[in-house]
Amino acid sequence: MPVRNRRLSIAGGLFGVLAAVSLVMPSSLIVEQAGPAIDVTGDAGEDTPILTITGASTYPSDTRFYMTTVSAYGTADMGVPGHRPCWPCL
Repeated sequence: MPVRNRRLSIAGGLFGVLAAVSLVMPSSLIVEQAGPAIDVTGDAGEDTPILTITGASTYPSDTRFYMTTVSAYGTADMGVPGHRPCWPCL
């Protein structure tokens, strides 16, 4: 077997082993997804406004002002709760 083919075979085998190991190792994943959209022009209950403007003229309006949020699950240290390695992928 020529030297070039032997090197390619070794590199391909090493890549395959590393790919298989990476499938079964737990990873530090953080899953982010869209969270709820909160209407900040409304009241928080008990007639307490969520958003208050002071020092400027304000006018009544029928518009809505939504605050978008992001939900994140997991930590960089522990990963996502319930995550299992992909043993059947091998």
